[in-house]
Amino acid sequence: MVQVNSVVGEVVLASDAAHYYEELEYDRPFNLFTSLPDMYQAYDIVRDLATRPQTRVIAGHDPLVRAMFPEVRPECVDLTAPVPSR
Repeated sequence: MVQVNSVVGEVVLASDAAHYYEELEYDRPFNLFTSLPDMYQAYDIVRDLATRPQTRVIAGHDPLVRAMFPEVRPECVDLTAPVPSR
């Protein structure tokens, strides 16, 4: 993971710590990992970061990211844009 400061607050790029939002939502680990306890610990860290004010978590490989944020040029979305309600 990496945390980036932006004009709207922190953006947490979860990368392989959370491939898809449903992993965090349903507490369902990705099908490839080396340690289940470590995977759940990473989920706890990501969830904790997500509760901070002005912080948004971006799942590492979820196609929903492209639908959630506006495209600013081909193959490039603005992760600092307002997030529409799901």
